[in-house]
Amino acid sequence: MTNLAVSTVSGILNESPHCYAGGSARKRVKQAAAELGYRPNFLSRGLRLGKTNTLGLIVPSIHTDVTLSKIELIETLAWNSGYNVFIV
Repeated sequence: MTNLAVSTVSGILNESPHCYAGGSARKRVKQAAAELGYRPNFLSRGLRLGKTNTLGLIVPSIHTDVTLSKIELIETLAWNSGYNVFIV
């Protein structure tokens, strides 16, 4: 889709300081990622980095609207901060 090397795409998506891709390549990669609905896999990244950035959330019941809205808020805040939420 972008005709770029996997390592270049990875460098752009991870905002690596060692990625020297130009502006047009960065734009193509970010546009393709948006079109494909790309979301980084924090668990895969955790294997490489040695930490998962995963939060565990234990809830007694998810059968009420209040609980569901709170869970969604927690998930959104965690995701925006670079964390994944595991709900039990």
